[in-house]
Amino acid sequence: MLRKILLLLLCIVFVAGCMGTKAAKQGESVQTGKQVVLGIERVGEPEIKKLLEGKRLGLFTNQTGEASELLKNFLKYIMTNEPVDEFTENVERQVAAVKNDKKAREEYMVLQAKIREHEILAFEAGEAKGHAVGLQEGQSIGEAKKSRETALKMLRKNKPLSEIIEFTDISEKDVLALAKENGLEVIA
Repeated sequence: MLRKILLLLLCIVFVAGCMGTKAAKQGESVQTGKQVVLGIERVGEPEIKKLLEGKRLGLFTNQTGEASELLKNFLKYIMTNEPVDEFTENVERQVAAVKNDKKAREEYMVLQAKIREHEILAFEAGEAKGHAVGLQEGQSIGEAKKSRETALKMLRKNKPLSEIIEFTDISEKDVLALAKENGLEVIA
């Protein structure tokens, strides 16, 4: 998933750069029409946010708001991995060059390892927290059950209500309800 995101961002930068380069070669000005900017504040992944920091990326449309042919071809390339024009062939060559760059591959592997390590640590922390919460809940349930059993035994032995409350830490209301459930009489 991260690979696709990075590839997409890389290609968006290429699209913006190639549009300007192509127009400059032809002596034209670049008219971008409507522009949609990816705000860095909306990017949730810290690694991608760091990658984008200080950069502005945009997808450009023509004056009517429809995607340009260049953008359509680029998106087809992303979906199919098949170059469909000169630009996407150039992107394909650039991607191949990055794939064959030993340093880039090593950086990518280090990034993947860091992400995996972060995922493992987060999972282990969540698992430990869940275990602790479950253990605490289990202990609370066990203590409540034991207090209830003790109160029931004391009721059967006709112990006074005040003594049952003192030894079991069960409220008067709950002791009375327990006695009623079991058809027992409470001694005041």
